Formats: sequence, structure tokens, C-alpha cells
Amino acid sequence: MMRKLLTFLQAVAISTLIAGCGGTGTENEPEITPEIKFTEDIVTSGISVESAEQSVTLSFSTNVAWSATVSADWLTISPSSGEAGKNSVKVEVEENRTGQPRSATITISDKESMQKVSVTVRQETLKASLTVSPESLEFSANKGEEMLNVTSNTDWVITKDAEWITLDSDKGKGLATIAAGVTENTSLTSRTGSITVSTSDGSVKKTVSVRQSGADVIFTIDKNEFNVAAVGESFTVKVTHNIGYKINSQPEWVKQTGKVSSGNTDTYTFTAEANTSTEAREGVIVFCNDNNECVPVTVKQAGANATLSVSPAELTFTANTESKSLDVTSNTAWTAASGASWAKLNKTNGSGNAQIAVTAEENTAITQRSATITIKTADGKASATVKVTQSAANVIFSVDKNEHSVAAAGGDFTVKVTRNIGYKINSQPEWVKQTGKVSSGNTDTYTFTAEANTSTEAREGVIVFCNDNNECIQVTVKQAGAKASLSVSPAELTFTAKPESKSFSVSSNTDWSVASSADWVKIGTTSGSGNAQVTASAEENTATTQRTATITLKTTDGKATATIKVTQNPADVVFSIDIKEFSIDAKGEEITIKIKHNSAYSVKSMPDWVNQTNKTVSGDTDKISFAVQHNPGYKRQGEIIFNGDGIYGTVTIKQFGSKADGGNDDTTTGGKITLE
Repeated sequence: MMRKLLTFLQAVAISTLIAGCGGTGTENEPEITPEIKFTEDIVTSGISVESAEQSVTLSFSTNVAWSATVSADWLTISPSSGEAGKNSVKVEVEENRTGQPRSATITISDKESMQKVSVTVRQETLKASLTVSPESLEFSANKGEEMLNVTSNTDWVITKDAEWITLDSDKGKGLATIAAGVTENTSLTSRTGSITVSTSDGSVKKTVSVRQSGADVIFTIDKNEFNVAAVGESFTVKVTHNIGYKINSQPEWVKQTGKVSSGNTDTYTFTAEANTSTEAREGVIVFCNDNNECVPVTVKQAGANATLSVSPAELTFTANTESKSLDVTSNTAWTAASGASWAKLNKTNGSGNAQIAVTAEENTAITQRSATITIKTADGKASATVKVTQSAANVIFSVDKNEHSVAAAGGDFTVKVTRNIGYKINSQPEWVKQTGKVSSGNTDTYTFTAEANTSTEAREGVIVFCNDNNECIQVTVKQAGAKASLSVSPAELTFTAKPESKSFSVSSNTDWSVASSADWVKIGTTSGSGNAQVTASAEENTATTQRTATITLKTTDGKATATIKVTQNPADVVFSIDIKEFSIDAKGEEITIKIKHNSAYSVKSMPDWVNQTNKTVSGDTDKISFAVQHNPGYKRQGEIIFNGDGIYGTVTIKQFGSKADGGNDDTTTGGKITLE
């Protein structure tokens, strides 16, 4: 800070001597008038100093001893007294932290205080300074706290612009550390705010930015699976979240019946409707949040006990042939039976809810008749009955024929209705069309056309005539099935001699059977229906001749057949001799040769001193024994030659002689030896 030195001009003290003349003639000592001299403008204008701590020097002159005083404790003067002459005093000025300008007075006076001179000191207010660090704060989503360092030369205040920002103090002075914190951020989005530190006079402000990250996604349920009774019951699911979500799907039989929210937890109440089926069922409630993250809740419900009821409990028919229905209500499988042959049921078993058509045949008797239809659950634990009553005959309402048979190709037939009451055709098969009607008296002659039946299965339908009394007559139409068709591809199969499988295609409109004429041809199936692929397998052909067989297919009714010729190539010729050369002693021996073959052969020739003595056969191997006679002469050699269809083989026999050049002088007749 600037130090201001004020130098005052010395005043020259002039002493005025006043001589007094007395009549007595004696002389008095002169009196001194105290004088303190400063430059005129200093006394008038005073001294102005800056706010900082500093020193000021004042110079003055006086003709007497003096003392100095100050009017405020923020000024200190030294020295505070002195003698006549030229003098200087040092004034210490303290720093102004009041925030306001201030002034005080320095007074110089003689010791008797006869003369006083005052100088005013004016001090500017302290210019505020302020720094805050750090300039920004970053927090996670959790509750947290960081420290702010405040440095100032004056008083200051601190404020925030968000409720979630916390401060441990709202004001201070000079240097300080402030704890700045945040509360937990439960939102998924980050948030920002600011902290402002200002000097008390408002001249300086510092802003610290505050940013807090968003919370991690919370999306959980308390339980992932519930088991409810068949009668239905309520259960609760608690969803804890900090993100938007919705119920994406739920089973039709599970209804939301309540929801209570508390904080970030929603408690849902669901009610599972009663399960009327005996089968257990399972469904999933799917909760999905705004990030398309989904949580499933599985609801498992037991099956109900078996139930059964029928409606109506009674059926009443007219005397004519008539059909009515009864409704079966059940949650399981059931069977139905009629107690009378004239009360016909269109179905004798079913499952769950269904309708049964009950047809009462015409009652030609003049007395009413009744029967009972009994329905039972498959487990026999529940049953229900329907009473069936049929009126006696009265009304004329008949057809000439209750059944017609038509060819598979289709055809026309007529139905004559004799009546004395209004009636209509109540129903008829889709494949039977009414193509004409001629009326004569109380007889109507209808012409119907049956469409062609493309299936080989015979079919049957009913034309129902019902009169105005709801008495109905049924006309049954039976149509034969179409002629069976059958073909195979390919018509021939050729196999190698090795085991091999091939397939052939069957095209048919009915059931069929398949068989092979040879046991070495195996068929993958013996029967089928419609179009199919069938595998034929040929066993290995060990013979050297080709062999053939026939695969025959027939429709079940035997009216259509197809055949496949099967050919298998012959095996390669096999002919091998185990030993092809023998060395025999002169005395002779018996030798045995093993021949493996799959084709006929014979011994074509052999030396006259070799004879075949035996032959045994085992499978494809022959064991032949030969006797080599005694050699009385010199050594000799011969061949046994085998031949057949494509077969040729030789066995060489070398025999030592009894004579010297044979190397063996043994002249015995020799024995027999078998070599294997």
C-alpha cells in the first residue's frame, strides 16, 4: 500500500518582547506565546490514506514543549511528546476491515494546552478480496460431502440454489473451510446446482458448480413365483423401482385388483380366477421398465376337482324320429351311454364342455316310452342322468326311405315325404345337394345329388326333416369310397452282391401291404397308408450267380397291386488253395489241401502216382486228402490241376527218389501223412 508522507513546513517562531516602562524604572521578563506551525492546507484538508496498514510522518515546529494525542485506537503516534523546535511524529494506521470509511483526529498541543492544532486522518474502506476452491464439485448418486476453501480479507456469506445441497455454515470471515455436501439422488438423471460465496458488501461473488450423478436403475420384485389354489385366490407382488415401468402382459385368468405405492415400492394385488379345469395351469406376469428390461413373475395354479353336470335334465321327443341336444358341462373327460336302443347318441365320450345329439327313433306305438342317458366322468367320481321321454305316434310325417346308398362317383336319389303338417329340411351333409322338388297331394318328392367321394373310405351323412311340432325325421345317405389306387417307383431295384439298402416310393389313396418273394430281401415295413417311402435291404449274395426277387404291394381290399423287380449281382468268384507246393519223401506220404471257394470245381488231372483218398466239406471250405505213392526210382515232380467256371489252380508235388540221384535211398513203400 502506498505510504503517504506529509511534510509540513516549519513555522518560524518570533518572539515579541514587550517592554514595560515603569515609573519605578525596573525592567520585566518577556512572556512566550506558544506557537505550533503546520502548513495551512494540511490542517485544513487533513490527510487521506488507503485502507491498508501503513505509516504516516507529520513534521511541525513549535516554540514550546508539546504533546500529541489521537482520537481513535486504530491510530498510534510516536513519539507522543517533545521539546520546542523542529519535530516529527510517526503515525501508525491499522488496516480498515470495518467495511466502511473512517476518520480520526491527531492533536498537537503545548503542555499547558494553551495552543492546540488538529489534523484529521481519513482512511478508505478495505477493498474486498475473495477466492474459493475448488471451482466445481462432482458427487456420485450417494449422499456425500466435499470441502470448500474460502480465502478473503473481509466477512462473507455462502448460499446454495438447491435443496439437495447441504452446507455446514452460511457465513464466515477471512480464511475458512466449509463442508459442502449432497443428499442421495434417487432419480436416474444427474442434477446440477451451485454454491455462491459473496463478500458481505456484495462487491465480490464466487460461484462453485455442483453436479451429482443419477442413481443406478432399481427394478426388482420380492418374489418370482406364486402357487395358488384351484378355487382362486389373491397374492401380492412388490415392485421396488426408481424408473418408470408397466405391466407388459399377464394371464387372462389373473386380474390386477389393487395397487398401493409407498416411496419407491409399489405393492400390487392380483387375483387368480378359479381353475375350472382339472389340469393345472401356469402363466406369467411380465413387468417391463422404460429401458425395456423385463422381470417375469410365474403364477402356478392347481387343477380343480372333477365336475360334471348336464342340461336339460329331461328330453321329450315326439313319436317321430327326432334329434335334440343336451349340454354337458365338465372340467374333465367323460363317457355317455343310452339305456334304450331307440335313444341314439352321436357321441359316447368327450372332454370338457360339449353338446351331445340325442336321436329318438320313430315311436310307432300308441304308448309313451322313456329311457335314461347316463354320463360319467372318466374317473367314475361324478355322474349325471337325463330322462328321455317320447310321445306316442299321432302326426303323419314320414319318408319313403330312411337310407340311400350312392356310388363313390356320386349320383342322384329321391326322398318322398308324406305329411299332414308343415316341415322343412333342418340339415343335410355338405356333400349332398338338393337339386329338385315335386309336390303331389300330401307327398313331396325331393331330388338330391351326392358329390363324388374322392376318399377310399365310405362316408355317411344325415338329411334331417323336421315338422312344425319339432318332430324330425332323419334320412341317412351312405356313399361308397373311391376305387383304391396304388403305384410304386422305381419299378426295378438293382443291388450289389454286398449287403445294401435302397428305398422306393409308394403312391396310394388307401391302406396297403408289402411283401418280398425272397427271404434275402428285407422290407422296412409290411404295411402303410397313402404315400410313403419304403426301404428294401438285400442281404449279401455269396453265390457267383445273379439272383432275383419280387416285391409285391397290395391295397388292403386287394383290388390294386404293384410289383418291383429286385436283382442282385453275383459275388466275385472265390477260389484259393492253402498250400501250393509239397516236398515228399521217397517213401511217400499223404497230403491234405484246403480249398476255399464259392463256385463249383473239379480235379482236372494229377500224376498217376498220386491218388485222391478223401474229401470233407465245411461251409465254403473243402479239405481234400491225396496219397503220394513210394518212389522206387529217381526224384520226380507232378501237378494236381483244379478247374471250373472261371477257376484254375495247381498244386506242385516234388518227391525224392529211392535211387542215389534222388538223395534218398529209402526203398520202403512209404506211409501216409496229412498236412494242414
